[in-house]
Order: sequence, then C-alpha cells, then structure tokens
Amino acid sequence: MVALDLRRSNHAAKSRNEVKTLGRKKDKLSLEAKVMSFALLMAGWFLGNTYNLGKKINQSDMASSREKLKRNFIRSNHDKSSKVIVTDTTDATHFKNDPNTQADLMTAPDAGVSEKMRGYEQLKKDFLDGTGKQEEDLAMTGNGLKKQVKAFREGVGGSVDEARVNSCYFFHICGIEQFCSLVVILTPSQGPKNFEVVEDGVPFLSNTATNEHYDENEKISATTKLRPPRLFSVFSTECSPFHDWQAQTLIHNHKKQGIQGFLVRLLACDDPSYVLPKHSHEKYRVVRMPNFGLRGEDDWSVRNKPFSVAYWLDGFSNDDNLPEDDDVVASIDPDMIFLSSDVNLGSIKDNRGVASQYSLGSTWVREKGLQFCDGKCDVIADPSDVSFGAPYILRAKDMLRLARLWKNLVDEMRPYDNSWHLDMYAAIIAARRLDIVFTVERNMIGNSNDGMEPWDLAMWGESLSDIGKLHSHDPLAMQVVHYCQTYSISSYRWSKHDYHQLDIRKCDPLNNAFNMPTTDDSVLMTETRGVELAPMTDVTKTARNVWLLDAIMAVAHEAIESYNAEFCLLVAG
Repeated sequence: MVALDLRRSNHAAKSRNEVKTLGRKKDKLSLEAKVMSFALLMAGWFLGNTYNLGKKINQSDMASSREKLKRNFIRSNHDKSSKVIVTDTTDATHFKNDPNTQADLMTAPDAGVSEKMRGYEQLKKDFLDGTGKQEEDLAMTGNGLKKQVKAFREGVGGSVDEARVNSCYFFHICGIEQFCSLVVILTPSQGPKNFEVVEDGVPFLSNTATNEHYDENEKISATTKLRPPRLFSVFSTECSPFHDWQAQTLIHNHKKQGIQGFLVRLLACDDPSYVLPKHSHEKYRVVRMPNFGLRGEDDWSVRNKPFSVAYWLDGFSNDDNLPEDDDVVASIDPDMIFLSSDVNLGSIKDNRGVASQYSLGSTWVREKGLQFCDGKCDVIADPSDVSFGAPYILRAKDMLRLARLWKNLVDEMRPYDNSWHLDMYAAIIAARRLDIVFTVERNMIGNSNDGMEPWDLAMWGESLSDIGKLHSHDPLAMQVVHYCQTYSISSYRWSKHDYHQLDIRKCDPLNNAFNMPTTDDSVLMTETRGVELAPMTDVTKTARNVWLLDAIMAVAHEAIESYNAEFCLLVAG
C-alpha cells in the first residue's frame, strides 16, 4: 500500500514537472511566435513602404517625364532613329516611339490628353486672372508675351517649361494655339500680387489686387509711341553652305540698296557646332531655332518657314529685339533679292497686308484645300484672291496669328500634297480662316516664261551696276526678284541648284565660285540690254533672261566677291 502511494506520489510529481516544463515550452513558443509575428509584421511594413516609395518615385519620374513632354522635344535633336507617327495634328497628336516603350506610353499625349488639356486651360485661366488680361490679348507678339510672362512669374512664382513649349510647337499638343505662347507653371496657392515691369521709364505692365484690366497703351513704351513702325525682313533657312551664300547675297543686297529696318535669318538648325559665315552688316542678325523640318524619318523642309516665323514671333528664341505688335514683318524667301530701296508700308493695317501675285490659279482650292477652309473658300471672287505668296507683309501681331495657324495647316495638309507649293496653299487658307485680307500686288518677278509676272512694269537699269526695277503708277509695298528658275542665254546657263556645294567660308574664289559667261555670251548680253521686255516674243524672252541674270547672278557674284574681299584676304595674308 505504501509502495503504491509512493509510486502515485512520484507519478504526480513527474506529471507536475512535465506540466511545468510544458508550460515553460509553451511560454517560450508563445514568445517566439510573438517575435516571429512582429518580425513578419515589420517585414511586411518595410516591404509595403518600399513598394509605395518605389511606386511614388516611379510616379514622380513619370510625372517628370510627362512634364518634359515626349523626351524633351524628341530628345532635343530629333533623333532620326526615332519612328514618330503623327496620326492627328488638329487636336492632340498621338504618337509612339520604338525604344523605352513604357516611358513612351506614359509620356505620349495619348495617355491622359484630356487631363493635359484641362491643365493647360487652368494655367491659361490662372494667367488671365492674375494679369487681368483678356484671352484676345494673348495674340500679341513674343516680345510682349515674354515680358508678361516674366512679370507674372516674378509676381506669383513659377517658371516657363521650355520642353513643354517646344513640344507644343512641334506637335500642337496644347490644343489652344494662343496658349502655346504662355505655358507657365504657376504656384497657385500664392495668388496674384502687385508687380510692375518698367521699360524706358514707363510702366509696361502693372497689376492690382482687384485684377483691373490694363489700358492697351500701357503695353507700349514712350519710345514706341513716338516712332514709326519698324520693318523686319525675315527669311528661313537651314544650316548649309547652299543657304549661306544666298544669305550673303541678301545681306549685301539689303545693305547696298539701303533697305529700311532689319534683316533676320531664322536658322532652323540642330547642329550647335555649325559655323556661320562672318558678316559686318549692323542691321542683320541670325536667330537660331530647332529644325522643324525633321519629323522622325520625315525630312520635309517646307515646315521650317511657318514654324520658324511663329517660333520667333512667339518669343521662344534668344532674340531680344522682337517686333512690337504694330511693327511690320515681311516674310521673304532666301532666294529673293530687293530690286529697290522703295518700301511703302502705308497699306499695312490691322488684319490687312500685302502679298505677291503667283500663278497658282484657283483650281487647287477645290482639289486640295476645301476640307481645310472651314467654309471660308466656298466663294472666290477672283482667282488672284487665292493665288499669292512671298513676300507676305503684315503687322507683327497679324503675322503671328497667321503663322500659328499656317504651321498647323502645313502639317494637316501634308498627307494630301507633297509639292513645294503647299506652304503657299496653307498660308492662303490660314489668311481666309482668320479674315486677314492680302492686297495682291504684281511686285515679284523671276520667270521669263510667265506672262502673269509684271514684265510690263520691268525697266532696265541705267547702267551695268544698276539693276532693273519695277515701275508702277501705284507705289508697291516692296519689289523683289525671285531666282527660283533656270536662266540661260546662248551657251550660258545659271541655276541656284548648280551651287549646293558652294561654300563661301572656304575663301577659295578660284575653285569655289559661279561659272561666268564666255566672251561671246557677254557680247550677246550687252547687245540685248535695252530691248523691250513685253509682250512675249523670242527676242523679249532672251532679253528677259539677260535682265534676270543681271538682277540675280551678277548681284550674287558681287556679294560673294564682297565677302571674299572683306573676310578672306586677311586669311590669305
């Protein structure tokens, strides 16, 4: 009995010890479970935050990429390896690119276009509210725009997004043409403040807390109020020796003829290392800008003229001497030469300008233009109303309006017409849609076979050194010769396209110059000078070619000789 009780006692003690041990193990397991759970919780928290942080960083990167709008204007150099497909240039442009597909999809305008449009609308509203301006006031020239933007930035904070501006121009992403000029990133919470910009001692722009509207006169300095309109003769080129010698011809001609105002070369060039020829004409300057002709694999230089004019007037270049609204801009071609110093700008008014008659006819409107006219081409009173081209002469504010729509139309019409006349068609349609009326003058000459050109007005110069002119009873706004044809007499032939490789920078006049007429050709030219130029006969056709060679080849040759004398003899010495 005692033995049984002892065994029971030992068993009970063993059981108690096992229970204690089990309890300790259980407590230990519970602690380990808690530690493990805590560790898992912390790991989950860490991983979750890391994921969220990564997501935020990625979103931030995408937002930054989005702000740069399509890889900082197609990677800033229009990489030819990029395959850009433009499917709609009238609203937001949809395009895709081959590398970095994820980034492209996130930054392309087809991702959230409507949101971007609302953002642009809000920015425009903020700008207008902050400055007290009206939307129609935005159609001023870049000089005024830059000053308004500068003043507003100083007043409320913010910056101009250059990449967005360039992309807006290149792809028409903004949707609001006027607001392409005013892409400003603001700090909305600060609201409008008082600020003022002073030009020539006169308040240029001021603002009050009540957002009062400004008097239009405040936009014009005291100097501007007193002076007559200035003339800016502008021409668009690329960076090439071919365009360099044409520019030199215009420089020499502009200076020798004493043409009023400034001569501006809009250089569409993506090569910052390209060295331009020297010059010493104080009224001439070069303004660099992107080459708008390069659109992925589509290299079409016709784009450059309207895009360059709009880009320049909107103030996106580094040119600080832009036209004021009421100054006059004459958009000419690089292969034009001024025939006379007489420039008459009296007919240039608001919404009214002057252009030159061309033999385009009017059938192109029905065949190529109606769908782009918005009903403004249904009635054409006279074929000359839709048959004109450069020089286009307008007040700067109207030239800006024209160029903004002109450049868009060039792209919209591109799939339907590949001719070199397309920029002329687009300019005519843009003018009709904007109710800009051009007086079409017979002030351009350049084709010996064209009966529409003003050969009845052409007169010979008084001497070999005096080129011919156009004599009209009514004063012409401007008169030019346009060397877009081939000119010949006897065995001599001259065309600008024979001299694409002529590089005046080489300073090699013996091996790098025009071919000149032979002695026999020169004798025939001398005998022909003074012959009647109209009406058209075999004799007058020969005389016209001599007249044009005197006005073109001789002037260009003289210009290149002048360059060699001024800038190359020192090199040789």
